[in-house]
Amino acid sequence: MHTWKRFLILFVVSLLALVLFVCSIAGTPENPNDLSDTSGVPAAYMFATFIMAFGVFSWGVSLVGLLVRRLVSDERANFKKFIIFISSLPLFLTSAFGAFSVAVFSYDSIIGLLGGILFFSVMACLCLTSLPVSKIKRAQV
Repeated sequence: MHTWKRFLILFVVSLLALVLFVCSIAGTPENPNDLSDTSGVPAAYMFATFIMAFGVFSWGVSLVGLLVRRLVSDERANFKKFIIFISSLPLFLTSAFGAFSVAVFSYDSIIGLLGGILFFSVMACLCLTSLPVSKIKRAQV
């Protein structure tokens, strides 16, 4: 993450994606093959719990990376890019796991598909913000 604004936008989008995923799997039976079997926890709930736990960890890593990037001097641009990459990687992987979970458990509901689109948008934003930006130089007349 480069700025606090991007950090907060991605935080809100990923949180909304998680909420939509959790709403789409609400009421999932423990064993879809045998509805009278009510022992255990549905796999979709475990995946949602993993996404929550990994999400908290990845947001912590992203926040620490943003703070460390602010402390590093401007002369060390390559080190700043490395910090951005390493701090964004857990959030990218968490979003990929969320998109996989949506594809497996809630592909048949509109809310689930919206959650998957938001997980993919977080991954796309992380990919696009990690690309180098070339600055246009004005021609001297």
